[in-house]
Amino acid sequence: MTSLAGDFLRETRERQGVSQEELARRVGSHQPQVSAWETGKKPIQVEQLAALLAALGLELRLGAEAPRSG
Repeated sequence: MTSLAGDFLRETRERQGVSQEELARRVGSHQPQVSAWETGKKPIQVEQLAALLAALGLELRLGAEAPRSG
């Protein structure tokens, strides 16, 4: 099973030429954990995704809007 977040993480990491081992080191984790996130074997929490993306030079932004009245 894959996840959109995991796919995006893997594609971004590979595009930058960063190994799973290097990304894990940057965020204080281990390579098997990065693999599990990328393949969807373990869900990525928002805080974890933000840290992983920051380690790749990206920023996670989430937005929400109130419904329009009228």
